Order: sequence, then structure tokens, then C-alpha cells
Amino acid sequence: TIPFYDHMKFGVAPGGAIGSSANDMLKYLQMYLNDGKAGERQIVSAAQLRQLHKPVTIDGQSNYALGWAIQQRGGEQFIQHGGSINGFSSYMALVPQRKIGVVVLNNLQGSALPSLLAEYVVDRLVSGVAAGALEVPPEREWPPEEPPAGVAGTHTTLALDAYAGEYFHPAYGVVRVERRGAGLALKFDAFELPLQHQHYDTFFSAGRDYLGTGLYQFQMNTAGKVSHLLAPLESAVPPFMFVRR
Repeated sequence: TIPFYDHMKFGVAPGGAIGSSANDMLKYLQMYLNDGKAGERQIVSAAQLRQLHKPVTIDGQSNYALGWAIQQRGGEQFIQHGGSINGFSSYMALVPQRKIGVVVLNNLQGSALPSLLAEYVVDRLVSGVAAGALEVPPEREWPPEEPPAGVAGTHTTLALDAYAGEYFHPAYGVVRVERRGAGLALKFDAFELPLQHQHYDTFFSAGRDYLGTGLYQFQMNTAGKVSHLLAPLESAVPPFMFVRR
């Protein structure tokens, strides 16, 4: 059980903020299967739908089109996409030649069930048999993030209050560092990340909702004042440098 995900707070609406149901999503897939028509109304042209399903790049063992993964399954074109966000997983699949559309919604983040169940259903509908028994692997228990080993016996260069303030990055905007008891906290939009002292002017955060896990480093200017913050907000790239205001 986790707190209900309030998407309006977190600025990810394009990626995970459509409140829907299996019934509504099936109507959406029906539009694709009806060559862009919802009932008798043409919503999207058939030519545009073909363009959306035209592969443009290779992604592993499938091709990726405009927002859809294109595969072959049972000799038929299999078009699918899934998604996962805090407390929710979803998956939708189309087999256009057979007029098959499948939607699976699940109340667990990162679950393998939606894709496995959709593929199982498609196999049964296309060939009458499934490729194998529907065996869902056990969900992984994610261990709590632990800080890496630090340098023992060290302390911050300045008093903790000296690190508090606003820091700016041209893409991320302003984050705020505040004193929290014997430590610090970084406030970013609706997130608040506790910063635990690691060594010297480096702090560790276990992050939150896949954001901000890692080491945060404060840097000084020649006057001995805090001037920059290196923040690991995205694990796939180096830390971002925020300038103190």
C-alpha cells in the first residue's frame, strides 16, 4: 500500500496523468480498429493511423513507431505499449488484422502482469492456444537505498545553516535547501528530499519516486561561501549544477 498518486502535484501529466478505465480505453482502441472512426465520426484519418504504426527505429526485438511498439506475434502484426507510475501499471495491445484490442490495468507499479496477460489473451484469440502457461514472476522487493561508504570522522566546512538557500538551474528552475533538525532537506516542486551528511560538504539522499537518489555536493567560492550545488536528479547523466542565488 502506498499513498494515492496525485499527478497534479508532480508535473508529469503528459506521461502518466490520464484518469481512465478499461471501458474507456477499449473505446480508444476501437477507434484504431475502425480506421480512425468513433462510431460514424472520423476522428483521425486512416492514412494518419498507418503513419502512427509505421516503424521508425529499432528497439530491442521490436520496432518503435510513433508512440507504439511494433512486433510480430503468431504471424500477425502486434502493436502495443505499456506504462507504469506510482501504484499503477497499464498495457494496451492491438492486432489490427484480427480486430483485436486488449487493455490490462493493474494497481501495482512495475508489474509484469499486464503485458503477460495481454499477450496470453492475444495468443488464445489468434491461434487458439497460448504460447505457455501464464506464470507471473514474483514481484521484486526493492531494498531501501543505502548510502555508499563515506569518509569517517569528517564534518561540514560550514555550519548547516550556511548551506540553506535557493539554487537555480536553467532547466529545472529553483530548488530550495532548508535546515531540518540535524540535517538538510532539498525541496523541489512537490518533492522534499532529506539530505543526510555523508562527509565533508557531500550529503546523501535516498530519493523519492525514482527522483534524486545519490550524493549531493555543495561547492564553495573563493570567498569561502557556498556557491553551487551538484544534484543527481537524473541517474542516467552527470549531476546537474545549480547556482546559488
